[in-house]
Amino acid sequence: MAMRRGRDDIMMFAITAVAITFLAFNWTIGVMGFHGSLKTRTTRSALYLSSA
Repeated sequence: MAMRRGRDDIMMFAITAVAITFLAFNWTIGVMGFHGSLKTRTTRSALYLSSA
């Protein structure tokens, strides 16, 4: 409907803005997840100490 009324430029701008936001969000989540996985892999797990 928006393209029939000559508002295709506004729709293109809105879709582009949503796409850029989506990519930035996913890039941030991906980098933070990768950083967290590297931290988890390099951190030693605590030793199990038996109290008995």
